[in-house]
Order: sequence, then structure tokens, then C-alpha cells
Amino acid sequence: MPEGSTSLLSSSDGADFSFGPEPVTALPGAYRLCWCPASRSPCRDESDFSAQAGVLVVKGPFLGYSRTCHATQACGEADEVSGIRGSGLADGDRLMALISCTKPNVMGATGFPEVAGRIAGISRPARQHGSSFSWGVEGAFSGSVLAGGEYRLCWCSKGFDCTTPGAFGLDIGPLTVVGPHLSCDINPNGHSACADQNRDAVGGLRYTFTGISGIGLQDSDSIMVLHTCGSGSAGVPGFPNGGISNAATDSGASFSWGSLNDSTWAPAGMYGLCWCQAGRTCAEPQNFVLEIGTVVVSAPLGGQSFVCAMYEACAFGGVSGINLRDSDVFRIMSVCGQAPGFDSGCLAPSYCEIPGARVSFPSTGSGWVGERMQLNNLSVTFGTGELQVIHGEFRLCWCGKGWGSSCAATRDFAVDAGQITIRGPLGNQDRTCFSFESCTIKDITGTGLESGDRMMLLETCRTGSGVTITPTILIDFNTRGVLGMPNFGMSEPATDDGATFSWGSAAV
Repeated sequence: MPEGSTSLLSSSDGADFSFGPEPVTALPGAYRLCWCPASRSPCRDESDFSAQAGVLVVKGPFLGYSRTCHATQACGEADEVSGIRGSGLADGDRLMALISCTKPNVMGATGFPEVAGRIAGISRPARQHGSSFSWGVEGAFSGSVLAGGEYRLCWCSKGFDCTTPGAFGLDIGPLTVVGPHLSCDINPNGHSACADQNRDAVGGLRYTFTGISGIGLQDSDSIMVLHTCGSGSAGVPGFPNGGISNAATDSGASFSWGSLNDSTWAPAGMYGLCWCQAGRTCAEPQNFVLEIGTVVVSAPLGGQSFVCAMYEACAFGGVSGINLRDSDVFRIMSVCGQAPGFDSGCLAPSYCEIPGARVSFPSTGSGWVGERMQLNNLSVTFGTGELQVIHGEFRLCWCGKGWGSSCAATRDFAVDAGQITIRGPLGNQDRTCFSFESCTIKDITGTGLESGDRMMLLETCRTGSGVTITPTILIDFNTRGVLGMPNFGMSEPATDDGATFSWGSAAV
């Protein structure tokens, strides 16, 4: 009782007594009201209070309870917080999960449901004559608690304004929520349920991390990498096993994905690390509702498009990604390393590398400054020499050499930056023109052909260095255009999207 169980001086001619503004923290029960006359002032000793005026009943729960709930479940819905006993308890009493019942300016417990008119951590009205409490709500996740932590159970009586932490001054014992802590950027108030749970990955390397913290974590917990925890139909493509980790080790603190030979080939991005407790069904996104943090994948963005031409030098800029570094390298492949179809369709000796292709020179221009998530670009070149590859649509596959990857095998080029089109015509497209007639050929097919392309008639392709109008040089059929063709054998610009070539109206 406040004031050492002694009231302040009475008012209203001795009819009203107060024990001051401090809350009553005495155990519930019936206490005698013992009176001391003003004439005996200062009324300090128990012997001064000799006359019994009545009985004061203190209502409330007994102390010393300890209860446990589990993250991803609605706390109390399975009667985890029941069996509360005391004096004068009633339906409508409430509990609040707090770091401290008495510390000023504390916030509600992290991860507890928050609904209109009830801040996070405040329970639903008590049931079963004030002995059973729960925090469930209608709606998403059925009111699951979404963070592990250590809290105090703080009580407020029905009839009082049980809407703010200050009304919950009576500490009846600890509440333990089993589960991982939230990452501190999700829980900026720095409660006990806060830890640095964010992690990073580099495309093309095996994904594993340690040091996940929480309460009661255990081996065989699991994490799924998702765009949004608890929703969707599949994990993020590019993480082994559909995004679901191997069973946790190190008492639930360490996670890995796939075997030693499996790497992450997911495109660049920030994704959720979504947790599921051991012993429960952990097979699909709806089982992984608790986001403990995020993972940033450093790699190129997917879905980009690039163009080069057959037998030309190949260089381009604007390869976009997250945390790309100078010295990263690329390969032109039919399937990027470890993507679906790589193991079954890419056999020795090429392993899906396009014949005539080669590893790019070390990339430049990233401007990476060490941020956790920096959107940047690379400039890529395959050298000044011509790229002697066939025409077609292929994949531009990245390896993070700037991140320390060896990039020695095609398997290391695991991240698909997008499509690279090698422009050029299909071979063996024979056509006929007639002497003393104009020459036009049609229906030329290939990849990436465009209006404006040109043809040139040569004894052997690429044996000449260009067109010249010097007649003496054109006499040498081994090195220059064919005599008797308009414009020394070079066509006019193609039409019909590169399908039709003409040498003009002049006769051959």
C-alpha cells in the first residue's frame, strides 16, 4: 500500500481517506481498516490505530505467474495464459505485455496484434471470470504474435481506462514468447526483442548465415525466402529447395540452403527472411508468416536486354543491378549456371557456353561505395576483337568476381542478367540473280535483322577490309567485291525488317 499503508490526513470532517496518488500494489485480499483519532496525531505506530472501522478489500490477481506463448501463434488462444487467480477478478479485466509494468513511457510488446482502439500488447477482455486472457484478433494470421521476446504480464482492472501502458501497473509475472527476435530496422524502439537479423547474399555463391537470435530457438527451425512473408504460391526463384532452408543448426541460429554445390542464382533484390518453428508444417509460404529480417541479394537485375552482332566487337553499358562491383565478369550462355536445365542439358565440354564466346573483360563503372543496397550499373566488353559466335538469343550470365568468386567454371556464372541477342543471318540461304537484270533477294531470315542492314558479295566473307572505288584494287577477286555488281557488290540498305536486299535498278 502507498504511504506505508497509512492514509493521508482525512478530509470532509473525517469522512474521506486517501492513500495518495500512487497505485496500490498490495496482494489481493481483505485488510482491516484501523482508525487513529486526530487527537493522537501524528499517528505513526501500529499501536496508535486501535479502532477497527471496517474492512478494505483489495481486488486483483495474485502474483508470481509465468506463462509461455509461441511466435506465429495467437497468444492465449490455446489457454496458454489462463489459470489466473485472485480476488474480485472479472471478465473484462485485461493484461498487457510490456518490458516493464512500472517504467514510464514504455511501448507495447513488439509483434503483438495491434487493432483499432487497442495498442500492441493489450489483451482482449478476460474470460472465465477474469482467469483467462488472449491476444488473438480476427484477420491476418489470426492475431499471431510475430516476434520472440521476454515480457512482463501487467494487469488492469475492468472499469478503468485500460488503453495505455500507464494503466497496467501491477506486474503478475513473466511472459516468454518463443521465437526469433525481429530485426532492429523492423523494431526501431530497441526493445528486448530487437536484434540485427538482416543478412546479405551474393549471387552465384552458396547462401548460409549464422547468428540468428531469439528465445527458445531450436535445431530444425526453418526459413523461407519470400517476397512477402506468409503469402504467395512459391519462394523466390533462385534459392535452392524453392527458397526453404535446410533444417537449422547451432540451436536454431544457423541456416543454409541446398548442398555444398548449390548456389544462389536469384536476381538482385531485397527479400523477406520468413521463419517457421520446428515441429510444425513448414512446406509452403503460408507456413512462414514471421519476417525476422531481410536478405539483400547482390547481383544484376533480371529481365534486361542487350544486343551485339556476329563477327563484331561486343561491348555495352547499362547492366543494372544491386551492389555490382568493378571486375565482375559475364559469359554468353544458353542457360546460366545452376538455372533450371543447366545440370541436365549442359554437358561437357561447353557446359552451355555458346561456341566462339568468351568470358568478358573485367567490368567497370560500378561506382559501388559499400552501401547495403546500392542500385548501380556496369559497362561490359568482350574485348576489341570480333566475337565469332552464331546468331541467336542467349543469356547474359554474371559472376561476382569483384566479390571474390573465382569465376573459373561455367557453373560460377549462375545469375541471369537477361537476354543478349547476337544479330545475324541464318547460314546457307542461297539465292539467284541473273546477268543483265537487276538483283533483289528476299525472305532472308536470322536473329535481330533490321532495315538498314547491308549485304556484300565477296569471294570469301571478311577477306576484304572494306569497299573502295579504286578500279585497280577491285580487279583482285580474292580481296574485294565482285566486278560487275552495282556499288562494287554492296547492297542498298535492307528493307522489310532486314529481310529484303537490293542492289538497285541497275543490271548485274
